[in-house]
Amino acid sequence: MLQTLHQVPKQVLLEFYNLNKLQVQYLYDVLEYNLDSLYRVLQNIKSAELIDKLIEALKQKQQKEGLLKSMTYGNLKELKNFLKQRISFENLISSLEQLNEEEEKQKVQATEVQERQIIQQDSRFLELPLYIHLLVMDYLDPQSLHISRLVCLKMNEIFNNPQISDRFYKKFCQALFDQIETKPVLISPFEKTRKFINDNLHIFEQQLQLINQINHNASQTIWSIWGNTQQKILSFYEIHQQYQSYKDMYDQQLRLNYCGVYAMKEYYIKYGEAQFQQTSAPCYRVEFFRYIRFWRDGTFTMYISSRKLKKQDILEYFRYPEIAVMPKLGVQKQMQIEESFLRGEYRIVLDEVYIIAARQSTTFQYKYKIKNYQNKHPGNVLQLLLGQMHTLGDTYRQDIADQSKKKYFIYKHLEEFRDELQDEQHGWKNVVY
Repeated sequence: MLQTLHQVPKQVLLEFYNLNKLQVQYLYDVLEYNLDSLYRVLQNIKSAELIDKLIEALKQKQQKEGLLKSMTYGNLKELKNFLKQRISFENLISSLEQLNEEEEKQKVQATEVQERQIIQQDSRFLELPLYIHLLVMDYLDPQSLHISRLVCLKMNEIFNNPQISDRFYKKFCQALFDQIETKPVLISPFEKTRKFINDNLHIFEQQLQLINQINHNASQTIWSIWGNTQQKILSFYEIHQQYQSYKDMYDQQLRLNYCGVYAMKEYYIKYGEAQFQQTSAPCYRVEFFRYIRFWRDGTFTMYISSRKLKKQDILEYFRYPEIAVMPKLGVQKQMQIEESFLRGEYRIVLDEVYIIAARQSTTFQYKYKIKNYQNKHPGNVLQLLLGQMHTLGDTYRQDIADQSKKKYFIYKHLEEFRDELQDEQHGWKNVVY
């Protein structure tokens, strides 16, 4: 490198390693050893594209030939004279900055999307009287009503009135209470059988005494396993007395969710047999999954699987109350799936769900408690309180639920299972999650 009194710092040469060292040194001399000015110039001319644009910008001053010659052939002396005599440092910086601004403007214009002009004009809907708004709101389901409140300020102002909002929430709570089958309107086959046996106890007296050898009063004990007979079923008015308003009742009242499945991961310990070369028996932890979907007619479907089901499998198994038939899997696989299913009936008493199901000669009974986990949605968790198994011919009950461990079913909402309740009076659909 050309030896001068003031050498370019190594830090500058390392940062701008793609430039010629002699050119950088001459620029440093021309700028009178001003390190800040050298940084500004090098940062603007380190790109070859900017130098070409600078040459095009200098066509009017007839300086293109001199700059091209100096840049092409590396004539350092001519470059030094060119920078010192014909062009000043300020003009160089301003021209480069102007080119950068033009580039940015072109990029912005290319990517800019012309926005449509919003004309603020009051809607004719706002000029309608109050009773028309209320009539329109009567035909909306809860989800559509809340969406309309976010869009229309007029509806939001009307709904914020406590008296009006309480009237709507009362209607929604009434629909939700009707779909909670605390008191079934239609008599289920189980109730028909119970009524027939109670009316004809003299016919089945011997069979009932064989079933219950301890207490001969069969009409009181044979049905004690189904639900909680001592628990009083509250009416809609009595449940409302527990809350301050219908809105609190709509948000907090515990209920089953019918538009999804309840899932739980469970395990048990399996002990093997000690072999010839082993001193102790092996111990295995077996994991499996339970899936439950409740139907509004008072029945439920439970599926027990050794693997975690995917969303597509859940849709195939739980879309209809009947067990799905899949010919592609074959007869043997279909029989295995049917054996994994368990169907039965349930009854809701306040915040407790009583389940009874039968498979061949075995009867299963479960008791769950409806809970609200993290205040997300009422009834998104079911806690297993009791589980028993009865076998035909046995006089005892076997507990199949470990009371020391708390087991929970977590609710998973599926949009494909969303069901709607019709209101014949107003024609709106109450979307129940």
